[in-house]
Amino acid sequence: MDQLQAEVCIVGAGFAGLAAAYKLKQAGQAVRVLEARDRIGGKVYTQLLPDGTPINMGGTWLGAGHDRMHALAKEMGLETFRQYVQGDNLMLLGGKVHRYSGTLPRINPLALFDVGLAMQMLNWMASQVPLDAPWEAEKAHEWDAQTIGAWIDSRWHATTTTAQKMLRTIFCELFMSDPAEVSLLHALHLIHSLKSIEWAVGAVGGAQQDLVVGGTRGSPSASPLGWAMRCACERPCVGSCRRPTASRSSEIR
Repeated sequence: MDQLQAEVCIVGAGFAGLAAAYKLKQAGQAVRVLEARDRIGGKVYTQLLPDGTPINMGGTWLGAGHDRMHALAKEMGLETFRQYVQGDNLMLLGGKVHRYSGTLPRINPLALFDVGLAMQMLNWMASQVPLDAPWEAEKAHEWDAQTIGAWIDSRWHATTTTAQKMLRTIFCELFMSDPAEVSLLHALHLIHSLKSIEWAVGAVGGAQQDLVVGGTRGSPSASPLGWAMRCACERPCVGSCRRPTASRSSEIR
């Protein structure tokens, strides 16, 4: 078997792994990045339509306050543009399409109040979770013993079915999974990290404010870590990977 040697070995060629390799290379270290997939980028993945239009299938936005990502994109010579927010909004609820302008949809005012109250309750609970040590929150055990889905389903927290549906949609978007699979403590920690639920789903001044021209990972020249993505997958990883034939190794030179 071939043996690969380096001063630093990074497992996983997602953006975290690639960014770490980039910084280590700048510090003069010899780095190997190991990736089991036949592509790099991790949860960031862009596909191109036949006409060349990029469609982000994973991580998409650079939000207001994402200073390090904006700085990295600028360092790579990339351009960003604002999320389009003009025109009407569409919301499919209970099999009916609601068309509206502005922030609030034209639905039952009680349901809107219900959603707002539940979101403020979650924001307040999130403020009680330490960012550096969420397990030290006063109610960490209680919150970690239930899911955010179970919390939403409780009539003590969201009293209307419409509010529950809207809250589930919000957290499905944030986690890209069923809220029944996400710990309440984990959800609260994320909310605290992201300032608030409103910021996390907001386009103007929020987490969904800016996009990268050409797609977040559409091609080597259209990626915030494009220089790293140009590294050829030279040899299969052996020894440390269970699927050596499916793994690749890229050397940062």
